[in-house]
Amino acid sequence: SVIAQYELTEGTIIGSGNLSYVYDSNGTTYVPGTLVDDGTLIEITATPDTNWSFTEFTGDSNSTSSPLVIEIDSDKIINFDYFFLKEICRKLD
Repeated sequence: SVIAQYELTEGTIIGSGNLSYVYDSNGTTYVPGTLVDDGTLIEITATPDTNWSFTEFTGDSNSTSSPLVIEIDSDKIINFDYFFLKEICRKLD
């Protein structure tokens, strides 16, 4: 039988940081937009740049925790938000 395949796409990225994606027990790198088999689990890690903090994932999965594991059982879009830490410092002055 034919196994359905779907993709994970990066949506809006607010702020500054890096994203990494892996799937399977070998830690194989996933490239957003690549088709994977139905039911594949992809781990997404958000790493903020200096002076930034990861805030949340939004879109087809909402979470404030990184890494996030998302099951690909349909085409998915995930957004990422980072918060600029210097804004916090300015408000405390």
